[in-house]
Formats: sequence, C-alpha cells, structure tokens
Amino acid sequence: MISAYSDGYFGMMRDIGIGYQIAKNQRIKEREALLHQGNNEAALIAWEEREQHFPFPFSRGQITAYNAWKESKANGLEVVESRDLPWEKDFHDYIETFREARIESIIVTDSAFNKGKYAHLFENEGCRIIGQKVFIRHEKRSTGIENINAVGILITIFNENERAVDSDD
Repeated sequence: MISAYSDGYFGMMRDIGIGYQIAKNQRIKEREALLHQGNNEAALIAWEEREQHFPFPFSRGQITAYNAWKESKANGLEVVESRDLPWEKDFHDYIETFREARIESIIVTDSAFNKGKYAHLFENEGCRIIGQKVFIRHEKRSTGIENINAVGILITIFNENERAVDSDD
C-alpha cells in the first residue's frame, strides 16, 4: 500500500533530484563562462575533474522504483504498479528502495515478467509472488479520468517476519 511514509520517502527523492539538477545547471553555467573566457584549458580540466565528484544521487534501480510510485500516484492507485522492471544489475536497488519506502507489495504489469527471469530475481531478493491480481487503474485522459481494468502479478516485498520496524511505529 502507498502510505504517507512512502509518499514522504519518494517526495524526498524527488526533492534531492531537483536540488541536484539545480546545482548541475549552475555548474554548467560556470563551465560555459570558462569556455567564453577562452585560452583557459587548465580551468576547464579542473572543472571536468571536479564534476566527477558530483554523480547523480540515485541508481537506475532507485529511479525505476520512484517512477513506479509516481505513475501509481498519478493513476490514483493505492498500491504501486510497476509497469517497467529494471535491468537485472539494478534489481537489488529497486527492491531495497521499496523496502526503505515501506512499500509492502507491488503489482507488476511489465510483460517482461512472463519471461521467467524476473520471478527468480524477486525470489532471490526474498520477495513472495502471490499471483494474478485484477485492479482498476484510473488513467487521466484528455476527456477526463478513464477507469481501466488491468491485470498484474501481486508480489510482496516484505516477508511476514521481515517487516520494517521503526521506533515511531
């Protein structure tokens, strides 16, 4: 289920991403100023070296989880629908992001799930595949909101004995 906690978690990710982009835009302006000065190769090399210390703050797996949450919120869902699964190398971060956001289950509608490798990846991460789930997606269209019956695979992210525990709970 999407909760106030998960909304706050993913909202924080959004804010960090926005802050990163604002800072990156400022660094790019600094580089452009160096280019306009001309004959300043040493400063450009120093800028490029400094830029290496500012990688994007999130992995592809984290971004895929964030996008699933964002699209689910936009479609009025109470559970996260994952229409797009990450690459195998990004899968651990994808699951860990949901766990950190206290998302207990997701519905996977990515057709790649049917190819078999994803079931194995979910199981390796300690998730449990429950089975098919029919749900209603509330899609925003130019003519208004359209209710779409959709089918996905319900997957629990937390096992029964693996729930997130916080002193505030």
